[in-house]
Amino acid sequence: MPASCSLDLLMDVFRRLGPAARLSEREVQTCARIAIGYSTERIARELKISKNSVVTFRRRAFAKLNIATHKELFALVLSRRHRMD
Repeated sequence: MPASCSLDLLMDVFRRLGPAARLSEREVQTCARIAIGYSTERIARELKISKNSVVTFRRRAFAKLNIATHKELFALVLSRRHRMD
């Protein structure tokens, strides 16, 4: 599956969480890229923002999702993808 297709699917998962978690579009974009495994540097480069901004968006999104680690983010994605299928 092309990376862009995976990214689109993951962004959809996070957008569906958005109303409940109140994720901003930047938080959605950041979380989707984290879930794919992108580094902070790559996320910053793709979104044309600073690495500090990536860290801020990640921290805010994780707080809204009530998670603390990338592992918990992956588990959340897997549980939501399973429900969407």
